This record gives sequence, structure tokens and C-alpha cells, in this order.
Amino acid sequence: MHRITLAAAAAAAIVLMSYANTAKAADTYPVRQRAQMDRLVQNAQAYNWTGFYVGGNVGYGATNDQTDNFGVGKVKGMLGSVEVGYNWQKPGSNFVIGGFYDRHFGNMKADATTSYWWGYSQTTNVSVGKLSTLGIRAGLAFDRLFVYGMAGLSSAEAKASYTYSSPWYSSTYNSAMKLSGNMLGAGAAYGITEALSANVEYRHYDLGTYGATSAPITVQTIMAGVKFRF
Repeated sequence: MHRITLAAAAAAAIVLMSYANTAKAADTYPVRQRAQMDRLVQNAQAYNWTGFYVGGNVGYGATNDQTDNFGVGKVKGMLGSVEVGYNWQKPGSNFVIGGFYDRHFGNMKADATTSYWWGYSQTTNVSVGKLSTLGIRAGLAFDRLFVYGMAGLSSAEAKASYTYSSPWYSSTYNSAMKLSGNMLGAGAAYGITEALSANVEYRHYDLGTYGATSAPITVQTIMAGVKFRF
């Protein structure tokens, strides 16, 4: 009889433990399920490009051949720029549009010297700088990847220095001219974090003509940079 009582007590304990574990699992499962669902929803939310931003770029620029304007070839060099702007993307849409202003630092440069048999020479130094643009940027976003085109109004400054030398004298003449025109370009950006993105861009600037020659001045740039959105 004593053995039967012990067996019954053990069986009852096993049943109670099983019931307790089942109840605990039932209480825990909805919590785990909700946490998993929250993570899935968070991961499924698309990256959004809306916001103000500031950024910087570095790259390379070159003009078309400037023989007719200045007596030199391509005016070229390294460039840097700072940029501010705003992008807007409607939730649920992959279309992004925005406006921006940027200013380039550094000058594209070229020089040439022509010598004559009687000891006379002419040296020309040319630079194109202060390139700035007020424009729009629009394209399609594929989550963190943003592919876009650009258009805007641009301005720059061209400077030329002419030094005339001979065995008897030397003189220098300087000139400067404001340039203005338009810009067309394309680029792509990738969202590294919610606030930080990296980009690469190609731009073509048509800056009108220079002086009496009426020869065109165009600039092409390739730049890479980062933007911080807030």
C-alpha cells in the first residue's frame, strides 16, 4: 500500500511539472512571436531619402580644348566641393526629387609658352575655378540605392595671365571673366546608415563662350563624396 501511494505521488508530481512547463511555454510563445514579428516588420521597412543634408565631394575636372580662347589645350585639375540640399521621397514610392546648391574649390589649370627666334616669348597661364551650381536632382530609389539625374544653372570664373618677355623687357597682362551656363549630370548614391550616404557623380557644364573668339567653354567632372542627412 505504501508503494502504491509513493507511485501515485510521483505520477502526480510529473503531471504537475508537465502542466507548469506547458503553461510557461504558452505564456512565453506570444512574447517571442511578437518580437520576431517586430524584427520582420522593421527589416521590411524601406529606406527613405527624405531630409536636409550637407556633404562634400572630391574629384577631377577638365575643360574642352581651349586653344582658340587662350592658346592652351585642356584646362584641368583636382577639385573639391561642399553641398547643401533637400530630398523628398513619398512613403511607399520609389521616386525621389530634391534641390541642391554646391560650390567647388580648387582650380583647373593649364599653361603654354611660345618662343621666337629673336629671344621673344609669350607665356600663358589659365585657370577656371569658383564653379557653383543651383540645381535639382531626381530619380528612383531601390531601397538604399538611389539612381538619379541632375540639371541646374552654373557659374564659374576664368582667369588668364599673359607674360611677354624679351632680352630687354618683360610685362604681364591679366584678365578675368565670369562664366555662366547650365549643367546636366547623372549619379548614384547608397545609404550606408539612416543618416550617412556615399555618392559618385558625372557632370557636364556648358559655360558659354569667352571673349571675342566666341569659342565655347565646357567642363566635365567626375566626383565622389559623402552626405550627412538630418
